[in-house]
Amino acid sequence: MKIFIVAALTALFLTTYGCHTEPDRHEQLRTALQAFTDTLDAQVGIALLTEEGDSLTLNNQGRYEMMSVFKFHQALAVCDYLQRHGLPLDTTLRITPADLPTGTWSPLRDQYLQEMPADGMDITIRHLLEYTLQQSDNNACDILFDRLVSPTETDAFIRACGGTEDFAIAHTEAEMQQDHRLSKGNWSTPYAAAVLLKRFLETDLLKEPYKTFVIETMITCRTGTTRLPAPLSGTQATIGHKTGSGYVTADGRIGATNDIGFITLPDGTWYILAVFVKDSGYSALRTEMIIGQIAQIVFDHLQKR
Repeated sequence: MKIFIVAALTALFLTTYGCHTEPDRHEQLRTALQAFTDTLDAQVGIALLTEEGDSLTLNNQGRYEMMSVFKFHQALAVCDYLQRHGLPLDTTLRITPADLPTGTWSPLRDQYLQEMPADGMDITIRHLLEYTLQQSDNNACDILFDRLVSPTETDAFIRACGGTEDFAIAHTEAEMQQDHRLSKGNWSTPYAAAVLLKRFLETDLLKEPYKTFVIETMITCRTGTTRLPAPLSGTQATIGHKTGSGYVTADGRIGATNDIGFITLPDGTWYILAVFVKDSGYSALRTEMIIGQIAQIVFDHLQKR
């Protein structure tokens, strides 16, 4: 079943890049999105890319902290490293208890730390990427930054991919945890994130089996079910996505709540949606639901095409 979904997605995304066109048929959608976001105590940026090559952006200007969305960028850079060096995804890295600090989000640490020998254990790169893409694991992310491709090297690789310059990757999860202000150094516009996702899906940026692995792992993402996946429950639509969640500021506001994803509708048509929310005055759950509501508006509109 997974092979069928991946094959269908690959075929569907073999189209040309859309530019910033906005046909009249999407004006109603723009109006609805603007009306909704104008009511919010938060800044919301949206980018939509459709199968027809259309694109729609809202509040795309400025910098949005990516948070764990950059783990998608990292996964591309890690897989590129593997394919350039002829290494399989099941290549192992040695990790020790020192690689699994507390005080940060890490299902990897929670699963292995208590039973890990003092001299460590071997873990596959495949498994580490599953932790970063499916569960946004911060320790797994920093192990990959340390052992394979640094933030600076990841930034350089994504820039070399072409398509956009409106992003930056400069800091590890540990650095941001130590100084939350550094999260502003890992930023993107919604459109830049959407274009990168589209480029990954449409081109041979990654070859097999790396490309299929990333697609499948994003389809089985376990975080953010109230975000982009929210309107798809109970439908035959499929989604692969990557979330990002930021810190709470001193005045109680949430710095970033994000999601980027590729959605295939039951009729086989597809679209890419990126929603970045910053400076939210709501709770974490309510902020996530903003993304879910935007996803619902887009889903309903595109279902009517």
